[in-house]
Amino acid sequence: MLNGNAADKVARVLQLYRDCKIDEWAIAQKDLFLNDALGYIEEIAVLAKRKQPLKDLALLLVKRDY
Repeated sequence: MLNGNAADKVARVLQLYRDCKIDEWAIAQKDLFLNDALGYIEEIAVLAKRKQPLKDLALLLVKRDY
């Protein structure tokens, strides 16, 4: 299935990932790590307004489409 360079190779691999629900697993892992990171940011002994740019950056990085 994955041998060679068939024109539809990428589409078949993506479908295999979808069939195995790897995309759902990856999204769940991303959300788990994001929530952990935001929790750690909250624990830092710094004023809340100074933490906000770091939170905003974390959210931007995990929600971007590129």
